Amino acid sequence: GIAVDSSGNAYATGYFNNAATFGRTNFVDDGGNNEIFIAKLSSSGSWQWVVKAGGTGEDYGKGIAIDANGFVHLTGEFSGTGDFRGDTLTSAGGSDVFVWRTFPGPIITSVSPDDSHPDGNVTATITGDSFQWLNQTFSKNITVTNSGNSTLNNHVITVEDPLYNESGLVGSWHFDESSGTIIDSGGYGNNATTYGNPTYGVDGIDALAMNFDGVDDAIMVDDDDSLDMGTSDFTISFWIKIDDAAGSGHRIFRKGMADGFLSVGYKENEWNAYAGSGTHSLKFNQAPVEDEWTHIVFRRETNYTGDSNKIQLSFSINGVEETSQIVSSAPYNISNSQELVIGAQKGDSESAPSGGWIDASLDELKFHKRFMSDSEVTSLYQGGLFNGDAMRNYWDAGFSDSNGSTLPHTMPADGEFQIEIPQIPANSSIAITIEYGQEILTNPNINTTNQSSDMTNISISIGSATTNLGVTFGNTASSHVEYIDENTINVTVPPNLIGAVNLTITDSSGYSHTLVDGFTYYGISSLSPSYGVPSGGTNVTVTGAGFDDFTQYRTPITVSNPTASTITNSAVNVSLPIYNVTGLVGSWHFDESSGTVVDTSGNGNNASASGGPTYGVDGIDASAMEFDGTDDNLTVADDNSLDFGTGEFSISVWVKIDSADSYATKILRKGHSNGCNECIILQFYEDKWMGYAGGSNNVLFEESPVEDKWTHVVLTREVIGSTNHKLHLYLDGELKETSNFGSTAPVDVTNSDDLWIGSWAYESDWFDGSMDELKMYDRLMTSAEILAQYQGGNAMRNYWDVQFKNENGEVLNHSMDSDGTFQVEISSVAASSSQTIYA
Repeated sequence: GIAVDSSGNAYATGYFNNAATFGRTNFVDDGGNNEIFIAKLSSSGSWQWVVKAGGTGEDYGKGIAIDANGFVHLTGEFSGTGDFRGDTLTSAGGSDVFVWRTFPGPIITSVSPDDSHPDGNVTATITGDSFQWLNQTFSKNITVTNSGNSTLNNHVITVEDPLYNESGLVGSWHFDESSGTIIDSGGYGNNATTYGNPTYGVDGIDALAMNFDGVDDAIMVDDDDSLDMGTSDFTISFWIKIDDAAGSGHRIFRKGMADGFLSVGYKENEWNAYAGSGTHSLKFNQAPVEDEWTHIVFRRETNYTGDSNKIQLSFSINGVEETSQIVSSAPYNISNSQELVIGAQKGDSESAPSGGWIDASLDELKFHKRFMSDSEVTSLYQGGLFNGDAMRNYWDAGFSDSNGSTLPHTMPADGEFQIEIPQIPANSSIAITIEYGQEILTNPNINTTNQSSDMTNISISIGSATTNLGVTFGNTASSHVEYIDENTINVTVPPNLIGAVNLTITDSSGYSHTLVDGFTYYGISSLSPSYGVPSGGTNVTVTGAGFDDFTQYRTPITVSNPTASTITNSAVNVSLPIYNVTGLVGSWHFDESSGTVVDTSGNGNNASASGGPTYGVDGIDASAMEFDGTDDNLTVADDNSLDFGTGEFSISVWVKIDSADSYATKILRKGHSNGCNECIILQFYEDKWMGYAGGSNNVLFEESPVEDKWTHVVLTREVIGSTNHKLHLYLDGELKETSNFGSTAPVDVTNSDDLWIGSWAYESDWFDGSMDELKMYDRLMTSAEILAQYQGGNAMRNYWDVQFKNENGEVLNHSMDSDGTFQVEISSVAASSSQTIYA
C-alpha cells in the first residue's frame, strides 16, 4: 500500500523475505519468514525513515493511511507472535488481521531525570525505539525546577550525552574543517596538524571528511597522557572510505613503534589491530571494500570474565563483530611519549611520518577510554548510514522554551551542552525542549558569548592578520569590554552566583574552546583572575601579544566646557571615520529593509528602487541588495555632487554575481543622453571587466568574473596636469589594469542624467547578483586605501554598531549625520572642566 501526506511525503508498506535494502538501511528477516516494512520518502524521493515489524510467522503489510497528526495507520496479516515496535500480538492459530497505529520516526520513551537543579548539573539519558531513522527531527521536553525561594535569572543547566554515551571520550575528530587545525572536540584539546597536503572538505559519512593521497599525507596529534590507554579498557571507532587498498602496511593510525604501541591498519586482503604488542593483536582476513564507507571499531575489555589476567580484543566492521581474541595475560600497558599519527606511521626517533600511507578518506575518529557495549557499536554504525542525522558532531542540536523561543547554548565537548534559561521563578518549573535535526550548521561556533548567573564567558575572535580582533562579553548592559590595547583585553565582570570566569577563544576556522588561567593560545599568555566574586565587578585582564594587529575598539574622546556655566543635555559633534571620507559624494550601504536606499555621504543622494530588487540579503557587511537580472534597478536623481567634470574620481563597490553570462552588465552608469561622450560606466562581461570615463576612454581587464563570491571592484581616474590622465581598475584590493592616455586631456563627464545602479537608462544590461557598500568620491583613492577597504570586509563600514559611553560605562544617545560623523548627547559637563567619553 502507498499513502501521501499533506506535505507530499510518501509512505509505503509491504513485506520482504530474507533481506532487503531501503536506501542505506539493511533489514534481515527473523528466520526466513516474510516481514512487514513501513518506509517514508520525502516529496523529492529521498529516504526519510524505515522500520520493520512482525515475528515468528508469515507477516504482510497491505493497507496504509496517514492521519492529520502524522500517525501511520497500517493493516495487514500476521501469524504466530509479532513485535510491533514494542507491542506484541499473538495470532489465534492461523493468519489474523491486525490494525496498527505508529509514528513514522523514532519513539522516545523516557528521559531520566526529568528535571535539573539550581547547581546547573543534570545528566539526561534518553531511551526509546528506532533511533536509526533517516532525515528525521525529534524532540523531548525536559522539566527544569527551581525549588528555591528566589527567582533564577539567566540560569544555565548542563545536559550531557543526550544521544550517545560519551563518557571516557578522550579524542574526537570530526574532520569538518575547511583548513588549518583539525579540532579535537573530546574536551582534551588533542588537536591535530597536517603533514603533506591532505584534502579538507570532501564528502563525509557525516558532513565533511579528510582525504589522504596515499603518498605523503598524514595528520599528527602531540603526545598527551589522555591518549595513553595504559592497562584500561578502550574503544576506538572511525569511518573510512578506501580509494586504493593495494599493497601492505597501511596505517589508519599509530601511536608508537616499540612495545606499548596502538595501531589499526589494513592491506589488500586483511584488517589488523594492535593493543601493545604483536601477541595482543587481531587480524581479520577479509579484503577491505574500496569506494564505500566502512565503519570500524576496535575494543579491549580488561578483567575479562572477572579475571585480571585475561583480556578480550574485538574487531567490528559495519556494526558486526567479525573477529575477537581472548588473551590469557594481563593487559599490555599502552603508554608512550610518541605522537598519534593518523593516515600513516613514523619511527619513534623520527620527527615526521615516513610510511604506512593510506589512500582513503577518514571521518568521525573517536577514542574512548572505556569498553563500548555491542549495542553501542551497532548504534554508532546505524547512525552513520543516514548522512548525519545521528548527530555525531551535535552541531544541529537546538533548545527552545515553551514559547518556541530559541535558548542560547554552548557545547564545551561532544554531547555536553550548557543551556541558558532567561528566568525561572521561585518554587516553579518550566519546560524546555531538546531538538535534533538533520542539518549541519555552517558555523559550528554556537553562541560562544553566554552571560548567565552561573557562568561568565569572554569571547575572543582571533583570525589572520587581516581579520579584526572582536571581543564581546555577556548579553546584559552591566557587562562590557572596558578597553583593548596592544597587549591586554580588559573586562568588568557583572554579578554572578559562583563568580566563575571562563575564557572562550574562537579562531577563524570556527573552532571554539574554553580555557582557564595558565594557557598559551594564539599569542595570549594569561587570564587573570580566573575566578571572580559573586558580588560582581571583578576586573579581568587578558594578557598577550599582537593585539595591535587588530582594530582598536575603544577610542577616548575629551569633551571640554570652557564656559563659566554647566552645560546640560548638550550634543557634541564627533568625527570618527574608519576610512578617509574626504570627497565622499555618495555612500549606499543597502542595509534598509524596504523603501528608499539612503545615501550616508551627507549629500542626500538617496536612491529609489524599481522592478522589485530584494532588500536584506546577506551582504559583505550586514545586509545587501539583490538584483534579479531582469527588471531590477535603482536610480539616483541627478545632482551636481555626482558630476566629476574633468577631475579625479573613485568608485568602490562590492558585488556578488549570480550570473555573468550576459553582455555589458551594468553595475552603474551615469550619462546617456549624449551617447557616452559624458558618461561614467562600471560594467562586466562574461570574460572581462570594464570602466568608462567619457567617450572611448576606458580601462579593460580580461578576466572572467567569479560567480557566487563577493568581489571588491574599484574604478579610479587619475589626472596628471591638464593634458594627461589614467584610468585604474582594481579587483579585491589589487591593481589589475591601467590605461594611460598620455597627452589626452580627461573628458568632462558632467551631465544632467540620473545615476542608474544595476542597469542603465534604456532598461537593459541588467545586473544579476547582489551589491553592497557602493561609494563614490570626487578624488583619487590611494592604493593603500583601496586595499584597506578590501581587507576591511568585516570592519563596520556602515558604522551602525558604534557605541558611545561615559566614564561610568553608561551608553550615550547618538545619531549619525553621515559616514563617520556623529552627534553624541552629553547629559552634563561642569563649568571650566572636561570629561572623557569613549567610542
